Amino acid sequence: MTDYKFETDLFGLSDSKIHLLRNRFNYENIELSIVDKIVITNGRQVNNWFILLISGLFLMAFGLFTATKVIYEYFFANNFIHFYIEQFVIPVIPISLGSLCIYFSLKIGPVMTITYNNKTKRLPISELKKSNQLDKIIDFLQTNTMTRNKFKIELKNKYQ
Repeated sequence: MTDYKFETDLFGLSDSKIHLLRNRFNYENIELSIVDKIVITNGRQVNNWFILLISGLFLMAFGLFTATKVIYEYFFANNFIHFYIEQFVIPVIPISLGSLCIYFSLKIGPVMTITYNNKTKRLPISELKKSNQLDKIIDFLQTNTMTRNKFKIELKNKYQ
């Protein structure tokens, strides 16, 4: 296994390569010499955030609709002869899943965007921020001979 200078769940950074990781196993290498541009900026932490937001809103709407229907039927229409706990639990699951989807889709943090060979990879680096290594990776990218002319930082506040 390679010794990385910086490592998250999604990538590892060594002196000459960016190693894309799945379950801590390398599945693709990006040579720093073929990288066109590296930008660190604030952005969405998940890919396809809009689809996640729409599905979260749909789940919330479904859960709220079934909750209002159950509450109306039980408290105002008195149509329930038997009380089943499932009737009250069923709206809770879509509401909680929908709120999680909405939360994760709107989460913003530091993201490293790598452009190479007409491809773009967006890698969240919030783990490095939590472990106080964001300054170190910025210094490494600014001082490395292969990346110093290709690196750009666009964080509004360096410690956001």
